[in-house]
Amino acid sequence: MREQPWHLRRLSTEHYLWYRNLLDLHALTREWLNELKLNGNPPRLIERTHPAYPDLASEADLNLQTLEKLLDDTDPNDLLGRLEKAIWTVQSWVLWKTKAQKRPQSELKTILEQASWRAGRDCAHRRWKILHPESDSIHPGDLRSILASFHDSPLSGFPKMEGFLIRRATATEVELQIRNCPDQQEQEGLKKEIAPFLCELQGYWVRGFVYYFNPRVSVDRKNCRENWFLPP
Repeated sequence: MREQPWHLRRLSTEHYLWYRNLLDLHALTREWLNELKLNGNPPRLIERTHPAYPDLASEADLNLQTLEKLLDDTDPNDLLGRLEKAIWTVQSWVLWKTKAQKRPQSELKTILEQASWRAGRDCAHRRWKILHPESDSIHPGDLRSILASFHDSPLSGFPKMEGFLIRRATATEVELQIRNCPDQQEQEGLKKEIAPFLCELQGYWVRGFVYYFNPRVSVDRKNCRENWFLPP
């Protein structure tokens, strides 16, 4: 068997799954940018990330890039870590710019909440279209089925950590302790004063994700805890 040349970087299933999660985090950023139509440019990230890595606010979308095209002479873990840092930095920049706008903050907050909700719903659609509630392959009346799907999401914490701790899971109620909440992360590139707002918007993302499976489920996030409830 011919060995792989030493200078070629090996990609694993873990790398591809990590990259897919980053693409969906980037999709959330794009949803914000499209709705807010912000002026100005985010921090320059190309030089710090990869020469072929597109500016996240430009028309060149990261989704058009394959992981193979982005590979350089560094370890794939290092490359993906830099991409993740870039995405957090741009998300932080978007929310920072939003707070500096002259438009009513309540209006901007509503725009971001709705955009985050749509991004969550669209992510569930892309990943779990085959399990849409209209299909017999899922039981939308059981929250544990939706929770199993949530394990495959960009908020799962994969591959660095378990993103949430399951405190309670029944057919009609789920309680989660969010472990990778922005409030608790020392994520380079994320402004600490922005973290609570990002945490709140991630809650709306989860609402959209869960809504795709069952519109009757209510989701509440507070103090890095989430409660899902399915009324009788």
